[in-house]
Amino acid sequence: TGVRTKTAIYYNTCLPVIFGVPKYAKELMKVVKRKHINVNYKTVLKEIRPDKKEAVFFNKEKCEDFVMEYSMLHVTPPMLTPDFLRTNASLVDEHGYLEVDKFTLQSPKYPNIYGIGDCINTPNSKTAAAIAAQSYVLEHNLLATMKKDEPKLKYNGYGACPLVTSYNTCILAEFIYGGIPHETMPFNQASESVIAYYMKRYLFPALYWHVMMKGYYHGPEAIRRIMHPFSRT
Repeated sequence: TGVRTKTAIYYNTCLPVIFGVPKYAKELMKVVKRKHINVNYKTVLKEIRPDKKEAVFFNKEKCEDFVMEYSMLHVTPPMLTPDFLRTNASLVDEHGYLEVDKFTLQSPKYPNIYGIGDCINTPNSKTAAAIAAQSYVLEHNLLATMKKDEPKLKYNGYGACPLVTSYNTCILAEFIYGGIPHETMPFNQASESVIAYYMKRYLFPALYWHVMMKGYYHGPEAIRRIMHPFSRT
């Protein structure tokens, strides 16, 4: 239809990089260049003027506002914990997230309290993959606490982000604390892949609804050990 060649696409992010893991950020920048996407870093959405189709952004580097016109606007709202948690000062950190040890997932103040998922202050990507890995650690450590034992299992910060780059390709980012890649498959997952796309489209939804949500899936570590038998991470 010729619409794409007449369309200017902008990606505004509050982060200083396009993705927090350098290996995948490098490959994403190739996609950005190929698709002629304009990227603005350290940029925060402040206001939307729907009647004028304008969006007001704040540039954190220049400390100034700027206005962009749009035909279509896709916005990811900032993350917040529920009011009942955020307002409980004895449980949360200064940002309103449940304070836990980033490895054991145990509250530093209340040994009988553990956290999981998007509400905790662990420095990992808030994804379903992260929750799957956390659930195994939480289950065993909570049971240990109930038996008056010390929590021994440690969450390594595992997270995964399937980054769809076309109608049939995907970058399958997997990583742990420190932005260290922690890949499961025996190929370079930073490369755009048809296999990764079909995993994202068909396998992951089934895995989520029929396995993970029933408590049977705790992440791909068992598969990873088979695929990478000599890896130490």
